[in-house]
Amino acid sequence: MMSKTIPVLLAFVLISGPVLAATKEPTVVACTFEKLPLMIMTIRGGMGASDNTLQVGQTPPVPLEIGSGLSTATHNKRDFIFSLRSPASVTVSRAGSDDQTFSGKCISTLQP
Repeated sequence: MMSKTIPVLLAFVLISGPVLAATKEPTVVACTFEKLPLMIMTIRGGMGASDNTLQVGQTPPVPLEIGSGLSTATHNKRDFIFSLRSPASVTVSRAGSDDQTFSGKCISTLQP
């Protein structure tokens, strides 16, 4: 059930992000992926906003770009490309290395 609601939640966040940012707290999406630390996306302004962030484990947050289908961030010289469609996945790439894709689950503060 949780993984089926994420695409709807993400669409809601992307469309209403600017309105939510002006009136409510940020939307937080927490994701767990096999073999990776907890990833927390804080969505303040929705698609195209410059104040969205990704926190990987206990490290400081980095900028998160939210697009219409994918979200991207760079952390420790690695690129993270997120697809929150069911099932959620993240592709991690680094110059000179093969890309690796991990599947996982996400929950959001918008879920009842």
